[in-house]
Amino acid sequence: MNPISFFTRTRRAGRIDITDILSWVWLIGGTFVVLLPVLWAGLSSLKPAAEITRFPPTLLPRAAVEQTVPGFDKPLSLWQVTVDGQQREMAMVRRIGLKAQMVDPANPGPPVSVDVKGMTPVQKLTVATQNYTDPADALQLPDLPQEFGVRHLRRNAPDADRQRHGGLRPIEIQICW
Repeated sequence: MNPISFFTRTRRAGRIDITDILSWVWLIGGTFVVLLPVLWAGLSSLKPAAEITRFPPTLLPRAAVEQTVPGFDKPLSLWQVTVDGQQREMAMVRRIGLKAQMVDPANPGPPVSVDVKGMTPVQKLTVATQNYTDPADALQLPDLPQEFGVRHLRRNAPDADRQRHGGLRPIEIQICW
């Protein structure tokens, strides 16, 4: 039996029954129910930390656009705001309750107080690769040898190794095949 005739077979030969339709709806619905959390987890792993806790959540990973403004130590996030009836892109200095202190990044002057209700963040699509590189760097694993496969794991490292790795006990992994 070829695969097409296998998947298109029905309860009654030549006729589609209600049980055939319900079976397909049940199978397709179950597939979506199982795969949706997996898809969400995969997309969330690409999001920056601030985006994971944002409400309402977004499907694609986005990050706030930041700009260096003269007179401020750190880059400030950009926001679309309405000031004096005009839509402008401004940088947020701080937020106090329902008001935010904003400055024009092109012409920084004294901060302008803006109502938070009329603000929307300027965002760009991004992939947070640091979610994968930072934990790998924190482990301080030695470079893997040219051969592949795990030969042994050394847990009791000499004191010299502990001092070199900031008091942490390194784990040595030897790879071979």
